Amino acid sequence: MMKYATQKCFSPVSASLLLNTRLHFFLFFILPLVACPLRGQVVQKKDLTAADYHLWGALSLEKISPDQKWASYTMSYENNIDTLFVRNTVSLKTFSFVTVQHSLFTKNNTFVCKNEEGLQITELHTGKKQYIKSAHEFDYSSFADLIIVTINLPQDKKKLILQTPDGKVVREIADITSFSLSPDKQHLVYGRALNDKHSVILLDLKKTEQEKLILNNHEDKSFGFTWHKDGSAVAFGTQSNLITETFLFYYILENEKLYKLDPALQLNLPKNTFIPADFTFKLTVSDDMQKVFFTTKINSPLLEKKNTTDVEIWNANDKSLYTEREKGGSLSTVPRVALWFPFSNIANQLTTNDLPKLMLSGDQQYALLFNPKDYEPQFIIKPGPSDIYILNLKTLEKKLFLKKHSAHFLELIPSPKGNYISYFKDGNWWVYNIAADTHQNITAGIKSKFTAEDLQYSISAKNSNAGWSMDDKEILLYDEFDLWAIKPDGTSFRRLTQGRELKIRYRLVSSPDRQPYLFVYDALKVDNIDIEKELFLHGQGDDGKTGYFKWNKKSREKSIIYDDLHIDQLTYNSNKQNLFYREQKFDLSPQLIIKKKNLNPVSFFQSNPQQKRYYWGTSELIEYENSKGVKMKGVLRYPAHYDPKKKYPMIVHVYQRQYDQHHKYINPTSQMEDEDNDTVWTTQGYFVLLPDIIVEYDTLGYSALDCVLAAVKKVLAKEIIKPDKIGLMGHSFGAYETSFIITQTNLFASAIASAGSTDLNSFYFTLAKNFSYPNMYRFASGQWKISQSPFEDPETYRRNSPITYANKVNTPLLLWSGKEDYNVDPHQTMEFYFALRSLGKKCIMLLYPDEGHGISKPANQKDMTSRIQQWFAYYLKDDLSAEWITEGVK
Repeated sequence: MMKYATQKCFSPVSASLLLNTRLHFFLFFILPLVACPLRGQVVQKKDLTAADYHLWGALSLEKISPDQKWASYTMSYENNIDTLFVRNTVSLKTFSFVTVQHSLFTKNNTFVCKNEEGLQITELHTGKKQYIKSAHEFDYSSFADLIIVTINLPQDKKKLILQTPDGKVVREIADITSFSLSPDKQHLVYGRALNDKHSVILLDLKKTEQEKLILNNHEDKSFGFTWHKDGSAVAFGTQSNLITETFLFYYILENEKLYKLDPALQLNLPKNTFIPADFTFKLTVSDDMQKVFFTTKINSPLLEKKNTTDVEIWNANDKSLYTEREKGGSLSTVPRVALWFPFSNIANQLTTNDLPKLMLSGDQQYALLFNPKDYEPQFIIKPGPSDIYILNLKTLEKKLFLKKHSAHFLELIPSPKGNYISYFKDGNWWVYNIAADTHQNITAGIKSKFTAEDLQYSISAKNSNAGWSMDDKEILLYDEFDLWAIKPDGTSFRRLTQGRELKIRYRLVSSPDRQPYLFVYDALKVDNIDIEKELFLHGQGDDGKTGYFKWNKKSREKSIIYDDLHIDQLTYNSNKQNLFYREQKFDLSPQLIIKKKNLNPVSFFQSNPQQKRYYWGTSELIEYENSKGVKMKGVLRYPAHYDPKKKYPMIVHVYQRQYDQHHKYINPTSQMEDEDNDTVWTTQGYFVLLPDIIVEYDTLGYSALDCVLAAVKKVLAKEIIKPDKIGLMGHSFGAYETSFIITQTNLFASAIASAGSTDLNSFYFTLAKNFSYPNMYRFASGQWKISQSPFEDPETYRRNSPITYANKVNTPLLLWSGKEDYNVDPHQTMEFYFALRSLGKKCIMLLYPDEGHGISKPANQKDMTSRIQQWFAYYLKDDLSAEWITEGVK
């Protein structure tokens, strides 16, 4: 593990908490995080108990200041008093802010944040503070160095203030309704209401006294300000007191022209079309500034035929289930997307009942239209395949683009410049050239396997299409280990990284302010990436190591930090001189690191320093083989205060692939949503084994059994485990595996299965209410891998169902489920309970009212946590003090 330089200890807390009721929290939670321990002090360790769990918080790195001397981060606690800190990475001077909703650094390193009480502005170098009470929202213009904030006033009025970070008020504007800052931070547009008249006004933030009236003395209120990507134009809607009386406006800054759309006058829009001023409203201004895309609804009470009774009508030929229509609305009532050409004042409806879904090409010159219900009802994959049409938005000519193809956002992705559409088909990536109207399989000639979803990588987003090089010259794709650049016509390809040789999975690092998934309507937005310049990569090794690398086309990848740790949350500014990131291990609480150019990494914040006072477990990555000789990995957690002269009980926690959890730090808690907290188990004297499981089609139960037995055998060979004191547990799919495994072996002294399926035939025909579709999809293309239906292959369902072998269960089993579990029907748990009860087996079932797939109410969380701990203590430690168990199994 990397050794870090130490720094002088200086860490005054520079902000008092706003409420006296939070003083206790500050003294006992916050102060230890910003104070330094006495050097040379010998810490007498002790056992961790449930009374100590509340001391632990979760750390997340947020932002860094422009001068790179300050970093903000949050600590989140079970009591919901979350605290944001700003710390100087050299002096360690620290400021704290409670329950922050939004924060930022100004260009001169002033920190601005808002919580429920108002806005706080802190000059970090001097500690000077300003408070603006009743702040509603705020933004910051780095172009003008101005803070823009609206203040709530009596009678539902608002005032807008423009001020410098040091407190000089540049302008105050009364009667504000809403505002929006342009992407280039140079202009501000806002709505204003005075004497029941509404105006829309534009401000140049370098000339704040000069207003440009876009709309004046209008009857209707403005809403939905939406800028062109460069800030060259702005669009917005207006609505009268009659919610269906709406207009759309488009204003170009350069020529100061305003364009207006009245939906009622557009012949190409359906009758009674209006623009909804609600959460469904969305505007998009095209890159070429020629088009505005907007949301529409139709005001017609005849669209929905209402039943005169409460009866639910479920037709076998319905394209969607009744529950899905209830949840998301019918095709006739969901919002639609229309296109407006402001210069000719022509609008056209793009999406319809027949083609309700929309993707736009990267340059917004073409649209892909499709209906995910085309081939419903079908029971293979969700969403189902569609006939996908491509529409020329200039000519409105439409033609079939792909027949019966997936329109999932990971499998159909437009290129950023609008030249191509990439799609995944029959195990390969294809590229459609829009101008040439040609389709090309671009990966068939590469001796590497590509997928649509990045299943091998656990840190970032799951798209295997990483983007495109500049000007759409090459598509960038991931295989299991590496990044590839492939020409869109498939004539050449090159592997940009060398991860396969080292068993390191390399993935591009997005800029710190970019969200993992950005969408333009139903399309995933990917970026053009300049592969001629230096790039950052994240690396994840088969050996459990992770870290960051610099890559360029000459030297390829070069390690910045790569260690036997879990390293993530890389943050930096434009000059990339200082890199900030988070690192952790199972026995090292997350800490924040600064890595300056050509210098060793330095830790500037360690979360949960109280851990040093307690005995703690450790984690080891193990390797084993299943019966087919497939090499696999697992995670073995050692008990806290481990004594190699002793043997210990072990809990085996099953799901699917888990080795990437090796270095994850886990806060102890009594408020578990399920039974998964290895820190709690290890501090109670258990080994915990997390074996990887490869689930094979049509033998899902037996393949899980095979992998788990192989992993346990590997650990037993170490002679550190009591072989008659091994427990097994799993949640959801892991509960299915647990229930099946104990029907096939007597290895386990006890088991816990929560919210799992036990009768695959009945589970196939039940409804997953969370998703509004039946569970049969989960068999054909989900975790329950069975290639045929129960009508075609009933024996496979019978053979892989735990309930089939309930008579063979000799392991005491604790079952639990939420009674309102809309993911896995709780009747699956009840079926297995009834089977075991009828056979006289040792089994107790816990059903939690008003709970779902996980336990969410704190009282129930504590109850469940206590009971599962008592259950394993009863059977694995011979602690028979829990009378409810004795009474339930005697």
